[in-house]
Amino acid sequence: MKHRFPLYAKILTWFFLNIIVLGVIGWFILHSQVKSGVDSFLSGYVTQRVEPLAREVIAELGKASKDEWGDILKRRSEENGVTFCLTLEGEQGLFGSVPELPDKIRRRLPKGPPPGLRNRPGRRPRNDFSEDDEGAGPPEGQPEMEIRDMRPGPINGIFPIHQRFFVQTENPDYYWVGVQTRFTSTDTNSGAPGALFMRSKTFSAGGLFFDYTPWLFGTSSIVFISALFWMPLVRSITGSVLRVTKAAEQIAEGQFDVQVDTKRDDEIGRLSDAINRMSERLSGFVHGQKRFLGDTAHELCAPIARMQMALGILEQRADAKQKPYVDDVREELQNISVLVNELLSFSKAGLRPKALKLKAIDVNALIQKIVSREVKDQVEIDLNIPERLAVLGEEDLLVRAIGNIVRNAIRYASQSGPIQIAARTVKEGVEIIISDHGPGVPDDNITKLFDPFYRVDASRNRETGGVGLGLTIVKTCIEACGGTVSARNRKSGGLRVIIRLQPAELEEDSTNH
Repeated sequence: MKHRFPLYAKILTWFFLNIIVLGVIGWFILHSQVKSGVDSFLSGYVTQRVEPLAREVIAELGKASKDEWGDILKRRSEENGVTFCLTLEGEQGLFGSVPELPDKIRRRLPKGPPPGLRNRPGRRPRNDFSEDDEGAGPPEGQPEMEIRDMRPGPINGIFPIHQRFFVQTENPDYYWVGVQTRFTSTDTNSGAPGALFMRSKTFSAGGLFFDYTPWLFGTSSIVFISALFWMPLVRSITGSVLRVTKAAEQIAEGQFDVQVDTKRDDEIGRLSDAINRMSERLSGFVHGQKRFLGDTAHELCAPIARMQMALGILEQRADAKQKPYVDDVREELQNISVLVNELLSFSKAGLRPKALKLKAIDVNALIQKIVSREVKDQVEIDLNIPERLAVLGEEDLLVRAIGNIVRNAIRYASQSGPIQIAARTVKEGVEIIISDHGPGVPDDNITKLFDPFYRVDASRNRETGGVGLGLTIVKTCIEACGGTVSARNRKSGGLRVIIRLQPAELEEDSTNH
């Protein structure tokens, strides 16, 4: 059987595929921003998380000598899960456990004094990073001018942070966050410009550089809200399509009295209306056809009976030479009589009132009755029927239907092995299974077995027998009892016919004859 991918799953798959595509696009944008060194991407996180920590470290460094800076940075690294290091302009080496700054980091180091530390235009240039020229006079021939130190002073003992940046390096891969300010110590009287770095192997640095939680929460919220918006639409569409599909399958199986609920005003609603109209018209056609066949068969019964009576009189008066011709006529008339009777049975089964009163029938007693009537000597039958197993149905219809199946099995497969009749309770109801060991049916013809006038062997003679209405009558009778019938070939050879009926409960004193 070909596996079908439900529309419901297709829509949901497309929805989640859309989310994945958006996520991939967002990841590439995020990755490109990180790779390109866009500092503004993490400005909010740096301001909220990194900068307060950097101020704490800078303040602690300012209360210690430079000889103690390495220990302080090491301890801070262990406490925060990132590696701290510090570099000062004009001094060799690094403070901290980082042996050397990568070239990519060195290129990002500020050139010259930080912004805001330069003299105003018109003032005598001075080296903001050195006190060597303090007290130097104006150039010769110039009047004495007031020289002001434009360097911003510390606030609460800490110089302001002038620049922050985020950089990713490769081979090995690290993520760096740096801040630029002035650093003081107990053994220096003025602030020296430099940069404090925090290095991590991960992008988030345990939530210090970047916190995934808000992003995950936001993404989950988007998915959840989107699902809430999509779910009613998806359920509405797939539910309607499922009902229409089920109705179409029932019509394909010959059940023309189905109707689809049409409360929609879209394309699916139009399709439902079309299926309902088609079902009504097909029901009218088929019902009319069966009534026509029944009426025709009924009208043919009288002339056939008169012909049989006349043939009996003719047979008494025929001589030896005429006898073979009379026998041929009797045989053909008998075939016509069988055909008319089958047509009449088919018509009556299909024209049963819809409100057929079903009752509980003992399956064991029913099968015993059919076997005693249909099975003759030298035909082996294996029965496996549980006691007190009951189904809902109409006894005459079930006897006719199961009898036809058993009769076919005896005709085509009685010489190949025993005919097995079993019954069991399943989730869908009660199954009655008739199996044989005959030649079976070509797989392409299995679905046509219950069609009117269909025969696997197209020839019609005494050996093959029948007119192709036996299994059609079976299907009509079973459906009139609210059940279904199907057939399939056995893997070991032979045909298996499965009748599924509704279960029932037997009364304590009920018996079926």
